[in-house]
Amino acid sequence: MMNTPNAPPKKFNFNMGTKRANLVSQESYANINGNNLKEFHCEKIAIKMRDNFEIPMVIKYDKRFYNEDSPWVMFT
Repeated sequence: MMNTPNAPPKKFNFNMGTKRANLVSQESYANINGNNLKEFHCEKIAIKMRDNFEIPMVIKYDKRFYNEDSPWVMFT
């Protein structure tokens, strides 16, 4: 199983003898396809908590609805 924030999950069948991977299945999302996938941005940031411990977080958002003044809400 290959899972990344930028693409839907994919399942592969890997042959150890030939070292080839065959795509078995791939999830599809109704609102995300190959055409508008480039409109999404993914980044990894570090959030500092009240005890000064930093937690890594991966955020993905649609570039059309985000600018530098957009608010972010995080529930802890």
